[in-house]
Amino acid sequence: MCSSLSTSRLILLISLSVMMLISVSGAEHVEKNCYKYSTQSTRTTFAPKWAKNIISCFKDDRRGCLPGYEVKTSGNRTFFLRPNTEWIKRKINEKTLLCPPQISK
Repeated sequence: MCSSLSTSRLILLISLSVMMLISVSGAEHVEKNCYKYSTQSTRTTFAPKWAKNIISCFKDDRRGCLPGYEVKTSGNRTFFLRPNTEWIKRKINEKTLLCPPQISK
């Protein structure tokens, strides 16, 4: 009886360890909240003044979220633009702005 009790404790301990490892490793892959489109100076045809100060751009098309572009400026401002914004599409097509898909940060 003693050996079966210690065996069951060992199985319980191993099961708990595996569950803890799974939960910790899964926490790294949790997606952050979806963005909302910026409403400030994101005209569709002409680029706003801050567009010349863009330092990074990422395409965000995660499932369940609105598709668009996350743009950061040198002034430490972040904008989330609609995917049909003409000036950003033009910059991407001309390859003057690279917006790779956002995988993780």
